[in-house]
Amino acid sequence: MKSREAVVGDSSFYIAFLSEDEIHDEGFLASLLKRYNFFMGGKVVYNEISRKNSESLKRIKLENLVELVDEYDYSALLSIIGDKVFEKGEYESVAIAYTKYIEGSLHSLIMDDRKARKWVEQNFSELKRFLRYSLRFLVNAYKVDRKITKDEVLHILSKVIASIEKGGRPFNLGKTGITLVEQLRKEVEQSGEN
Repeated sequence: MKSREAVVGDSSFYIAFLSEDEIHDEGFLASLLKRYNFFMGGKVVYNEISRKNSESLKRIKLENLVELVDEYDYSALLSIIGDKVFEKGEYESVAIAYTKYIEGSLHSLIMDDRKARKWVEQNFSELKRFLRYSLRFLVNAYKVDRKITKDEVLHILSKVIASIEKGGRPFNLGKTGITLVEQLRKEVEQSGEN
């Protein structure tokens, strides 16, 4: 069995790190992408991200940090099942995650959209245990996987709060999300070493 290191995220995960209105930390994103095997849909997710962040993608050389998966139109494969309940990028991410699950290599499917998560839980129950909200993925990257440091995750959580306070919506979080981020920050602070 292969090591479970494949991570698939929808566009909101990447956009949060690249957008000036959100976390805007290209360096951290590039560093994180090097620590896992990230897979990205090349037809929909990549296009959603590059629409407003093409310069950032060039700066971090995204194509060297993720494996672009574009041999099929993954979004078309699943959107017929989902009846366009949410954006095509989520369908693309789910289809790629499912292929990684079948291969035995899926570590996480990062999705923040509630409708998309519910759809996955109802239609692909085997993926449920791999579903992660972006923030939970980051906290687990520190606490469970030891891929990032305590200082790194606390820094990102602080940036998420600052973005929300300025009206940003990193990882689709609004003002009520600050309480959740504060809880995660406390969880990280109370955990052991750096």
